[in-house]
This record gives sequence, structure tokens and C-alpha cells, in this order.
Amino acid sequence: MKAQAKERGFTLLELVIAFLLLAVFTAMAVPSFQAFVARNKVKSASEQLQSALFYARSEAVKRSQTVTLSCNGGGCQQGWVVATTASPTIQLAVQDAFNDSYLAISGSTTASINRNGRAAAAVSFNVTRTDQGTQRCVKLYLSGVTDVSDVGC
Repeated sequence: MKAQAKERGFTLLELVIAFLLLAVFTAMAVPSFQAFVARNKVKSASEQLQSALFYARSEAVKRSQTVTLSCNGGGCQQGWVVATTASPTIQLAVQDAFNDSYLAISGSTTASINRNGRAAAAVSFNVTRTDQGTQRCVKLYLSGVTDVSDVGC
């Protein structure tokens, strides 16, 4: 007589327990992942705003005329336009609205940079994710230098 071969594999109970543990660990990870996504959206929006200010400064110096960054109606979360102020006005860059209903950009609505690369006035933009409380501050100093910090303005 042949010896009976030993079956290999998992029992149904072992599979159910493994899936249950996987579900518990996934449920624990989801809240921290949502906070991670919220922080990254705020970081991305603030860096895009800082980049637009860099661009406005470089264009002001290059063109030897004042360039402004103006937020669209409803605030900078609805996008902005970088344009020259001399006639005829030339639109240099356009940022579309952010596709995030929880993103808010408050503070200044315009920033003007003169032909020497200096700001007409010091301005700040507070980028906030309203559902998570995450915020960053984008500042334009009179010298034309920009700074981004991880705290609100």
C-alpha cells in the first residue's frame, strides 16, 4: 500500500484570518494616508505660487517693466495670471483653478514686481487645506525674494 501524501495549502480559517488582519491594517493606514495627500496638495500649491512669483520677477527684470501676479476672482485657489502692466498688457503665464474644494489661498490677491526685481509691497499668501488644517505661507519680501514656510502667515 502507498503512503498517503500530505496535502499542502491553507485552510479556509487561515485565509479568513489573514484577510481580516489585512483589512484591519489597511483601516489603520487610511487616515494617515489622507493626511499625507492633504499635505502634498498644500505643498504643491504653495510651490506653484512661489514658482509663479520667481517667474514674474525674472520677466520684470528681463523686460525692464513692472509685472504683476493677479489672482482670479474668488482667490488664488481659482488660479492666477502673470502679466505686464505697461500698455499693451501681455499675459505671460496663466494658472488654472486647483481641482480641490478644500484648498484655500488667502491673504494678498496681487503682487507687483518692478523692473529692478523688487516688490512694490511685501505680500503673503496663506495656502490652507480646510479639512485637515494643513497650511503653508508664501511670502514675497520688498527685496523680491520669496520664502515658503510650513506655518501659516
